[in-house]
Amino acid sequence: MMIRKEVEVLMIRTTKFAVLFLILIVIFLGVQMGFAGNTGNVDQTGFDNDAFIDQTGDGHHAEIFQDGDNNGGFGGPDSSSASIVQINSGAIDPRCIDNPLRDGCGGNGEPAEGNDGYIEQTGNSNKADIYQEGNGNGGMGGNTGTAATIVQNGNSNTGGVIQVGNHNSADISQTGDENEGAINQQGDDNLAKVIQGDPGDLNSADVQQLGNDNESIVTQLGNMNTALVEQLGDDNQAGISQTGDGNSSTVLQTGNNNSATVIQNSL
Repeated sequence: MMIRKEVEVLMIRTTKFAVLFLILIVIFLGVQMGFAGNTGNVDQTGFDNDAFIDQTGDGHHAEIFQDGDNNGGFGGPDSSSASIVQINSGAIDPRCIDNPLRDGCGGNGEPAEGNDGYIEQTGNSNKADIYQEGNGNGGMGGNTGTAATIVQNGNSNTGGVIQVGNHNSADISQTGDENEGAINQQGDDNLAKVIQGDPGDLNSADVQQLGNDNESIVTQLGNMNTALVEQLGDDNQAGISQTGDGNSSTVLQTGNNNSATVIQNSL
């Protein structure tokens, strides 16, 4: 009987040790694989504001802050004045096959997928829309993943960002009333920034990047300025700086390794 009891005690201890060992393995693998859920936060202050977040995939981060009134109605009752849509299509970034240690590929223990979207609106009747579709993108503030930011201070401003690809970065900052900013990125490793107002009214900026490793920065300080940038190719650089009122600039780049700068100061 004593031998049987000792065997039973030993079996119980062995079972507990095995269970603990399996738990430790799961935790270790979770850290190494970079388990990543999605995060969505909405903070609204005021009346009649609308916000919408839709995330499909893993490792997404979305934040919407609204302070004001009547930030609503993206063209219909079912739409939103501040919307973020984030999608992982499930395909593998081909650059991760040759270089798995590349930022955002998951080789360093970080999540291999995830997009970052941030919208901040202060004022009334502003509208902002972010659409992100890509793979192998890193987390907010860490990796060079697909990131989009729209910050609007004033009234009746409109901002829109579309990103289809990997490791793109887009920023729109608008201060004033009735400004419009749009960025469309189709490809990988593109960077685009639009800064308007500070303060100023009725400015319009449109950036279209179809390719890879393109860079575009548009700054408009004043009123009723217009800027258009189209980059069709790879490794192009464009800069537009307009100060004053009523300026207009257009940069069209087709091909690779082009560089253009426009500076206009009106009285």
